[in-house]
Amino acid sequence: MSTLRPAVLLVVAAALWGAAVTGTKFAVQAFGPATLLAVELVTATAALWAMLLRRGYRPPSSWRAVVVLGALEPGLAYLCQTLGLARTSAGNGALIAGLEAPLVVALALAVLHERLTVRLVAGLAGGLAGAVVIDGAGWTGGSALSGTTRWVPRTCTSPRSS
Repeated sequence: MSTLRPAVLLVVAAALWGAAVTGTKFAVQAFGPATLLAVELVTATAALWAMLLRRGYRPPSSWRAVVVLGALEPGLAYLCQTLGLARTSAGNGALIAGLEAPLVVALALAVLHERLTVRLVAGLAGGLAGAVVIDGAGWTGGSALSGTTRWVPRTCTSPRSS
């Protein structure tokens, strides 16, 4: 197998992932957050189960735990994301989604007592610096450390924007 094919597939996956917030913002205006999420999750679940069953996979005896975990992530997590996206711009939604990695690290440090390494700090600092640069560039209507950080807490409580 050529090394070009996996690289092309990774670029396509990254492009689709990058377009997801914009696509969701567009679709949520027509369907509403809960309906859109239901269509997305039911379609994805049906496609994945069809593929698994075709390959002979059978659900484990602990399927109830899997259903509960699925209801939380992606269910509840994506519902919150879609509800928030209905109240802000796609650019702001992408910036908030970009904060997922630092929040995961903070939780891992606090709850799982994981070690903080130099590489981890450097990676997080670079990611946060990128978010500050994008926010400060005015592309999302903010200024450095004031745009996104000012409206993040209000996103969940403000009325839906058009």
